[in-house]
Amino acid sequence: MPTACSGITENVLNNCENPIVGGANDLVWLVNKADIASYTPDPSNPYLVTGLTLNTGAFLYAYEGQNNSVDLRAALVRQRYVSVYDHEAIIKVFDNTPEVKKQLAYLQSGVVVAIVQKNFKASDGLGAFELYGLDAGLILNASESNASDADTQGAWNLTLSTSEQAKEPGPPKTLLIGGTYLATRTALEALQAP
Repeated sequence: MPTACSGITENVLNNCENPIVGGANDLVWLVNKADIASYTPDPSNPYLVTGLTLNTGAFLYAYEGQNNSVDLRAALVRQRYVSVYDHEAIIKVFDNTPEVKKQLAYLQSGVVVAIVQKNFKASDGLGAFELYGLDAGLILNASESNASDADTQGAWNLTLSTSEQAKEPGPPKTLLIGGTYLATRTALEALQAP
């Protein structure tokens, strides 16, 4: 039988020893949602994932931006019967080759999960990696290239977000494999496509 939902249970105070830092790394890993075989939530906190397993032959795919080109957003959405979250990752692709266009065409009909490294790591790496769309997935809601944009020089601007029909049950989950930042980064790099 599921545990009943409860109210708040702990203090939430400013982290003076490790102040929060905005922004994200310019490398985002995307994985087809169907390629995630399983993930392991921490027994004491369902928003901490301690393991991630992909199907045989599946990979994480790197999408690399530059100069702080990754924007992330999570927002509470109160609906009539439930409270859910929108997850959104906006990434820029600084390439316009036919191979890139082929991947963008595949992306427009897929459902993915985004794994991002935020600039905030805390002392033990506990705040570094987050999973956007782990439960409901993200879809490509916008894809635009403007060759006249002086800032991007025509880079593709991609908006991946939850759909109107399938929202996330909560904020993005934190990923910490092996208990450290370095172990998590190493595990993700091992899952990246060659």
